[in-house]
Amino acid sequence: MTDKYKGMHPAYRKVKSFNLAFNPFMVGLLNLMMRLTRWNTVRKGHPQINVANLKVPSTDNHPVPVYEMTPVDAEPARPVILYYHGGAFALSWASLHWEACQTYALETGATVLLIDYRLGPRHVFPTPLDDCYRALEWVRENAAQRGYDTNRIAVAGDSAGGYFAAAVAQKACDQNIPVTSSLLIYPVLDSDCKTTSATEFTDAPLWNGVSNRRMWDMFLKNVPDGKPEPPYASPGHRSKLAGQPPTYIETAEFDPLRDEGLAYADALAAAGVQVDRNETKGTIHGYEMAQGNPVVAESMTRRCNFFKATLCN
Repeated sequence: MTDKYKGMHPAYRKVKSFNLAFNPFMVGLLNLMMRLTRWNTVRKGHPQINVANLKVPSTDNHPVPVYEMTPVDAEPARPVILYYHGGAFALSWASLHWEACQTYALETGATVLLIDYRLGPRHVFPTPLDDCYRALEWVRENAAQRGYDTNRIAVAGDSAGGYFAAAVAQKACDQNIPVTSSLLIYPVLDSDCKTTSATEFTDAPLWNGVSNRRMWDMFLKNVPDGKPEPPYASPGHRSKLAGQPPTYIETAEFDPLRDEGLAYADALAAAGVQVDRNETKGTIHGYEMAQGNPVVAESMTRRCNFFKATLCN
């Protein structure tokens, strides 16, 4: 590796740089592998978590799968965390997403909803965002039946899921729908892909600037060039951020997405929004893969503490 990656944790130096091709064959193959690798994690379950498989009708009545995870000893009216998984807008959720949602539920006493939104390249903006926002509306509509506390709702996500969490929070603010807090883990926010990290880390392990550019081209392929950008297409471009909920933003040092996450944190703070930053060091995009790295455990603790502070008081 070149000197620009000096300081990277040894666990990540062995990870290959991979330029993802967003064609149906490659995406389909990767999603098949994802389903196979997560099967055992889901099958064995967790003795302290009740899981319900739900279907939430999207704006076009498409049934969006939602996995509801609730601690067995949860309070009758409990907080809710809507979790949007990462995967470059094209890949399904992985075992790490499932396990993280279980941890959030156990540590906070909240119900966590893992939203299985529709994926590219078949489904692109705004359809997946409609799925994700509709899940928030559904939570409010079905709160009494499901035992949700509508005064304590958080949105959260990693990578592309961080995009959805940010965009849903922005749209909810515009619609005067209260969201208690937002948690963004190395989020996708800026379709320009011109930050220093996006242009420098073109050969970074796992996720790099080349794949990042291809991802945005795929996701926004129906957005015409040269015309005003539709609302929520690129959350980092939004200038009006006052009124956004308290937000946790986590970045990875050697991640093409690092600088757009930091810029969004700065913009939120300038708008008077409470921001909790976690700038992890020696890390790459998706760094949770190295369970032996103490930064992983520290970050999970910080995320749970943020939820506790904003949802559980």
